[in-house]
Amino acid sequence: MSFFIDNPSADGNDTLFVASHIPYSYSKLSSHLDYLLHRAKGQGQLYLRKEILASSVSCNECSLLTMTFKKEKGSRERGKKKVVLLMARQHPSEVVASYVMEGLLDELVSQSQSTTASLLEKYIFKVIPMVNIDGVIYGNSRCDLVGSDINRKWKRTVNPTLHPIVFAVQKLVASLVAEGHEIEYFVDLHGHSQKLGSFIYGCQCGDEAETRLFSWIMSKICPQFSYENCRFGLNSQRR
Repeated sequence: MSFFIDNPSADGNDTLFVASHIPYSYSKLSSHLDYLLHRAKGQGQLYLRKEILASSVSCNECSLLTMTFKKEKGSRERGKKKVVLLMARQHPSEVVASYVMEGLLDELVSQSQSTTASLLEKYIFKVIPMVNIDGVIYGNSRCDLVGSDINRKWKRTVNPTLHPIVFAVQKLVASLVAEGHEIEYFVDLHGHSQKLGSFIYGCQCGDEAETRLFSWIMSKICPQFSYENCRFGLNSQRR
């Protein structure tokens, strides 16, 4: 493998940085969110709001997006809308998760597919595009700034000082449930060090058959999605 430097220094003491993926930085995310907010202004029914979910240990702001269709005047909704919760980049090195998240957000705002509008009509999308902000900024692989793999911190209530964003996501979920919203899907986007393509690691809570059916349908409509690579809980034979 060869690397070339376009403008070498006179003394030859150049620094070469090699990345496993095309980087997706915190500043790139911030710029893209500004672009989405600007684009959403002329979208009529589309409701898009950005707020600060929490601040990280090093005082960087974690954004929370809320996206749905506005209620039409005079219309009556039966019950509260269900919620789809999306998040990405618990592991900073899994850059592919941010590119998938960017594509999802672009589609929700542009509504280029005929089915996207029906999803916005039916659901409220709550999106946390970058969870482990400090890890991304400081160049960590899996850990946050205090040296924890935050993907292993969800089984119990965490310390709000050490893991403020995980704590804030837990509070968000609790508040949505308390307000009467059913969380239909909770999708956490990751990358994989060995497997290629797209697949799902489904947890054991709820109806496993429903998760399997969702994955099977995905494999039929998306050539890049592999049902064979999916896993459905720790006791599943499909590993």
